[in-house]
Amino acid sequence: MVKKYFKKVVIKGGGDLASGVAHRLYRSGFAVIILELPQPLVVRRTVAFAAAAQQGEIEIEGVKGRVAA
Repeated sequence: MVKKYFKKVVIKGGGDLASGVAHRLYRSGFAVIILELPQPLVVRRTVAFAAAAQQGEIEIEGVKGRVAA
């Protein structure tokens, strides 16, 4: 099923706090774009979409994040 997005949100940084916000916005129907450095500085990589910058893709609580160059 294809989701229809009505609003787009851009978040600068993909650390754990920003990832929580992005997750909630996505679940609420927003299209979310996260801007991140090529070599993220985050510590908690298992709960941060920033890890996708190095891994290519990550899934956090059922939501997939992937690199879109």
